[in-house]
Amino acid sequence: TPQLGRLSDTIGRKPLLVGAPALALLCRGVAASRPTIRVLVIVKLLSLLLTSTFSVALRASIADTHRDDPAALTGKLGLVSASAGAAYSVGML
Repeated sequence: TPQLGRLSDTIGRKPLLVGAPALALLCRGVAASRPTIRVLVIVKLLSLLLTSTFSVALRASIADTHRDDPAALTGKLGLVSASAGAAYSVGML
């Protein structure tokens, strides 16, 4: 979304690439220690926001890195998409 892109441009990509997974881990720790419905719903919503923020920052950093080579850019973005799909598939097992 445009808002997440602006956040990535304002804060920087590296802090988002490090901070989003760290905050997601913290949220999951809170959910494990206090598994109430309210906490689980809040953690799920924050998780969705953090995951999409990480995804936008990751794809933007790949695009910046491979801006001059469209073939490499396509390959790297395809690899990221394939990895995400494989993670969902394995996670369901």
